[in-house]
Amino acid sequence: MDLGSALFISAGGYQHHIGMNTWHSAGAGPRAVSLGLGDVRLRMPERSDVLALADRARHSGIVTDDDRRSLQLRDPWGTLLTVTP
Repeated sequence: MDLGSALFISAGGYQHHIGMNTWHSAGAGPRAVSLGLGDVRLRMPERSDVLALADRARHSGIVTDDDRRSLQLRDPWGTLLTVTP
């Protein structure tokens, strides 16, 4: 869910697992290595869920790397996201 100044992400119909404020992020560019999360690891229920995420990411122009064990991509601020089933 995107509220304009905050994002909430979830899986499996749960209200939200992770909430992120975004109000000062517009145009901020990559984050400094010393700030915030630099590596986020997410587990999804099935490989098909990971593949669906990869398709959505590529459709949005996001570069992905899938070695069949995990999917890796970076958010707009340079945070490495690793997604596994």
